[in-house]
Amino acid sequence: MPAPERSLLFRVFLIDLLIGLWTTLKYTFKPNVTVQYPKERAAVHPNFRGILRVDDDKCIACFLCQKACPDNCIYLEGEKGLSKGSKYAAFFYIDHARCMFCGLCEEVCPVDAIYHSIEFAGATYSRADLVHDLEVLHKGHAIVHYER
Repeated sequence: MPAPERSLLFRVFLIDLLIGLWTTLKYTFKPNVTVQYPKERAAVHPNFRGILRVDDDKCIACFLCQKACPDNCIYLEGEKGLSKGSKYAAFFYIDHARCMFCGLCEEVCPVDAIYHSIEFAGATYSRADLVHDLEVLHKGHAIVHYER
């Protein structure tokens, strides 16, 4: 398909070039919006789904989060508590390497024990470090500050 013919006015006065130069000039004098990432952290949206956290004091080991997870990345074992009818999570593991951060586990939790945090720097050098137990899920994982 051939390119459309440009009018004589566009070919002589190079209107396309002038439009591009005007766009460049317009943004030249605006302030920069760059965030110096390791030193500064950008604010995240309130609906951001970061690394999963679990409040073990609230968890009643109902297994709904494990059943709702489409990736089967949540492993949970419950035990009976001292008071009648109470249960708590004895083991709680989440494999963040498999998690797709869909939020289904958060939606089905009746006591809001599992939630997405605003942490987003969860990169590691091995996949084994992405499997978090209840202690890490409660207090958060250690954020590694990389330097040259």
